[in-house]
Amino acid sequence: MTMKRVARATHVAGNSSAGKAGKREGWLSRRSFLGAGAAAAASGAIAANALADDGCPLCSLESSPVQLASAQQRKSELQKMTSGEVPSLISSADEVWAMSQTHQLTTHTRAAWELHRSVIDAAIAGGWENAAHPWIPERQAFYRYPLAFGSYAIPSLVMIDEGEYDNAVDCLRKSIYLIKENAAWNDWTRNKYGTDAVSRYNIMYKGHLNLMYGLYQMMTGDDQFEAEYQAMTDIIVKEYDYNKSERGFIGVECEPDQYFYPCNSVGMMSLLIHDKVFGTDYEDKYVMPNLDFLKQTMTDEELHLPYFRWHPTHGNAENFVFGDWWTLGMIHALDPDYYQVAFDNSKDLFITDIYDGQACYTKAALMTDGISTDMEQRTWIFYLPFCCREFDDPQTWSKIETFFQMKYETAVADDGELRFHDNTDDETMMEAYFFLGDVHQGWRAILDYDWPSFVSRHA
Repeated sequence: MTMKRVARATHVAGNSSAGKAGKREGWLSRRSFLGAGAAAAASGAIAANALADDGCPLCSLESSPVQLASAQQRKSELQKMTSGEVPSLISSADEVWAMSQTHQLTTHTRAAWELHRSVIDAAIAGGWENAAHPWIPERQAFYRYPLAFGSYAIPSLVMIDEGEYDNAVDCLRKSIYLIKENAAWNDWTRNKYGTDAVSRYNIMYKGHLNLMYGLYQMMTGDDQFEAEYQAMTDIIVKEYDYNKSERGFIGVECEPDQYFYPCNSVGMMSLLIHDKVFGTDYEDKYVMPNLDFLKQTMTDEELHLPYFRWHPTHGNAENFVFGDWWTLGMIHALDPDYYQVAFDNSKDLFITDIYDGQACYTKAALMTDGISTDMEQRTWIFYLPFCCREFDDPQTWSKIETFFQMKYETAVADDGELRFHDNTDDETMMEAYFFLGDVHQGWRAILDYDWPSFVSRHA
């Protein structure tokens, strides 16, 4: 296949079919964790504009207080970001990229790591609503994501600075304890998707936990979680087998009839790590067939951009696209040339430069130029530095980090931790992405690293 980069500023159209669709099962309707509400609102806005032109007063955006409030909030956020001077970064991209050679953490990276450790330690010692770094109850459904993505930074951290090994292992172990806590998964049982969070579906939880188990055992050689790790992996691969043989698709749903690209990318990486640790061959049996399924079913053929969601009950994808930096950062190592096209097109379509290209932000959708203020879509911007590290793009990394520097007025405190000025909620919930966005060495480098030798040095 000849791969080409195609930039276009229109909505991507077309549906994909997976062929055989399984029997319709109990389908529960609620807003998905990836922002289906935001997608539906955006689609509704387009329809509303069209109908308003025909004189439909009920569909006019001008008569919608919700739409007006959302637009005003986005404009307000954007105005904040485009007034004032462009700050200097605490540590430059050149310094951050050089860590793999210097084997020393930059000032910003060290501060982000100290903050991450502090957040994890505070939750272990004082609970989720501890005084030092409280986790906001309204964001409980999101607790697992900073725990997981902060953990994905740990192998890269010790690849840079082996002197952090003991602290790194301690932090990863505590993160596993926390993600197993009821608060990190009980939205599943509250929503009545099942009696437990791992037996079926919910790759958006069990994929993360499985990958965290694998990274811990890979970089420590410690079998503390091995029984749980093997059991979780067995659950996942059996679900792969069942879905392929009985339902006609490859992968695992997040929620009943809700299949997402990002979460499956995490599950796939967890199987690659299992191969690394135990010598299994899940890559050929499950991962690469899943990759082919995703390309054929949930990816724009020309742009290589992931689609928003796919439904096993009718075999069609929702072809809403956005800056899916999570997926691209996780899946790039499986087919670098193919996903480089996706990354380049995602930058063309979803990144907006400000301050003459000294900074940038990512749009939530093609049909708006504003910064997303929706909780779920807003989170996606924080995956961009990690994605830039994965794709070796220091220029875009510098611009998005400058955006964050302006937004949060980040600084290194006297205690050595990174501070988010007065944005304490985001300091707890988003700091892990800052840490990962600094240290990530690339999944291929992590997979190819000589972990047995590393473990022997720290035995």
